[in-house]
Amino acid sequence: MKIKYLFVFVVVFLFFKTNAQNLRGTILDKSTQETIPFATIQYGKNNGVISNIEGKFSVDTTRTRNIDSLKISSMGFETFSLALVGFRDNDSIYLTPAINELSEVFLRDENLTARELIDLFIKNKDSNYVTDANQLQVFQRTEYKTKFKDYGFELTKANYIKKSTRKEINRDLEETSKTVIGSNTTYFRERLVDVYLNEKDSLKIIPQKAIKIVSSDADQDIEEIQTKAFKKIFEKLENSNSFKVRTFIITVEDSLDLSKINKQLEKRVDSTKTKNIRNSYKSFLPQLNFKTGLFEPLSEVDDYSFEIEDVTSFNGEMVYIINFEPDRNRAKYRGKLYITAENYSIVKFERQLIEGKSEQKLNLKFLFGVKFDSYRNDLEMMYFKNAEGKYYPKYIKQTDGQYFYVDRKFIFKENEDNRRERMKFKLNILAEVNNFTSDEFFIISENKINKNQFDEIKENEGIIIKEFDRYPSSFWKNYNVIEATDKLKNYE
Repeated sequence: MKIKYLFVFVVVFLFFKTNAQNLRGTILDKSTQETIPFATIQYGKNNGVISNIEGKFSVDTTRTRNIDSLKISSMGFETFSLALVGFRDNDSIYLTPAINELSEVFLRDENLTARELIDLFIKNKDSNYVTDANQLQVFQRTEYKTKFKDYGFELTKANYIKKSTRKEINRDLEETSKTVIGSNTTYFRERLVDVYLNEKDSLKIIPQKAIKIVSSDADQDIEEIQTKAFKKIFEKLENSNSFKVRTFIITVEDSLDLSKINKQLEKRVDSTKTKNIRNSYKSFLPQLNFKTGLFEPLSEVDDYSFEIEDVTSFNGEMVYIINFEPDRNRAKYRGKLYITAENYSIVKFERQLIEGKSEQKLNLKFLFGVKFDSYRNDLEMMYFKNAEGKYYPKYIKQTDGQYFYVDRKFIFKENEDNRRERMKFKLNILAEVNNFTSDEFFIISENKINKNQFDEIKENEGIIIKEFDRYPSSFWKNYNVIEATDKLKNYE
């Protein structure tokens, strides 16, 4: 082998791993042997992931170098470094709990109260967090759970079909309802999205990949069940004219075309539309950097009591742990804030809705047949520093629980001038549902952009969601996403 080729070979071997693969591992507490969720694993210049709720993680080594190291850190533990070349697939990594020898020194020298720390956070937030235009690559994983306590449709009147046809429709609807009532359904969605943020109200979205993992048992897919129910109704009632739809004294639709509904149901394709993602992200993502507002309790500090619990370390910084509890009846959350001692930035935020409280609530069950209760609303956020020393959100988890009840009668009247010739039918809809949603957002990368770059971004309309009945373990190969939990991997 010629000398120059030998030199190139040595350089390539030294700096880059020869086999591109995803290596998996588990983070554990050295003293208790318990797994550590949401630990940060950094490697290379700009690469990093976090461990999942089970302490497991996966790193993409496609462009890593053999001289790179894994740097693992978690709140309250000593940072641990390991040469990447010495890390083997499915290795366990143990972190040592940090001894807070500096706690008393910080508390005594600073002599700050919890409320003063929060005031300093608010004062410095605009200079501590990323507020300029930037591009985020976001991985989102969502778990949906639905339990139907009651569910049903009934066609009570239809003056342009035979009575026997109406009874046939209702028999089919009753059979559909029986498969739903009391059922528990679970499915998952994952998607990768490029997000471009400019000013606080300017946001562009480009979805890249998306999957849905749903059981192969059709009865477990509530969306499919509801689609079948509507098809059974409207394919028998189809009419070329349009209808006005009313419930109670409220007009829902002035010109509903039943034939178009049937076509939409026949051609329904599961997709993720850019405008829908943009709308869901628009009020959420800018607030994460405290640009457009503050989360409660920070927005309602007078309603809460705050107390310094301890001082610990996080990613090499000393951090105050502050507990908060309601101090007034209207306050509804409890949790912890983690504020850095150096520049008073929040690097971690944990908030839980207190049992018995509601994030939103509406009870018009006896008046209008509608009741709604958002009885769970938990939020967890974690922040990292970028190369410029500014903080940006790295991981967000939001968990919501909602109860919904509706018992309404809908009246469909044909838009026909001759009242005697006018076709009409009545449809009763009953649903009593408990919904649970868990959203995880992991910011894979964060990069600064300028206004011209933002203006040049062209959004697409959306992408088709690929559907699987079991989790496709290789789908996110070569992406630094959150490792799937055993629950998700074993779902079928």
